[in-house]
Amino acid sequence: MIKILPKIFLVLSFILCSGAYGDSCWQFDLNDCRVKAEQGHLDAVYNLGVMYYTGQGVSRDYKEAVGWYQKSAARGHSRALYNLGLMSVQGQGVPQDHQEAVRLFKKSAEYGYTPAKNNLGVMYYNGEGVPQDYRAALRWFSKAAGEGDVDAPFHLSEMYRLGKGVIKDYGLAYMYATIALLKGNINASQEREILSQFLTVSERKVAQDLAEHWLRKHENI
Repeated sequence: MIKILPKIFLVLSFILCSGAYGDSCWQFDLNDCRVKAEQGHLDAVYNLGVMYYTGQGVSRDYKEAVGWYQKSAARGHSRALYNLGLMSVQGQGVPQDHQEAVRLFKKSAEYGYTPAKNNLGVMYYNGEGVPQDYRAALRWFSKAAGEGDVDAPFHLSEMYRLGKGVIKDYGLAYMYATIALLKGNINASQEREILSQFLTVSERKVAQDLAEHWLRKHENI
């Protein structure tokens, strides 16, 4: 029996720029954010979008959030582009549109925002907004993992365990699951348990060592 692989869910992280930044505004202070947004401070414009999305300091209003995100996205704010992509996936404040989500994630990724790269991997893996392409998913997950994303190594582990776009390799899958676990992914422990049944103790030790070597190589992330 062929089992349907569950979809990889998008990272739903809407990040508020801290008031510690000079061109931002105090968290959840609507008046302060509006004043600074009118003065042209980019992070203040973005923060208004977050406030309206989350309902912090103001009544929740997705359409208003979209408006503020669009203003900051037009000026190259990577997180605003990312959040607009999430809202396009979910149909919040805008019609649900996976193709538009992919466009926005790509734009955010071009500005260097790592979670957008992970979510592009998700879109290619699931074939949402783009033709399903496991090799493209692998590339995006690999980029995101190399930049420190917590979820991308877990997705890579799944791909190597299932042989999606790659030759099935339980050792590499265990390595990536270990990386994900050490970086704090909550699902990685169960992934390692699944993989353990396919590997000897010595094979798991090799994969563990490879994971630690990978982390040392990327210790700056």
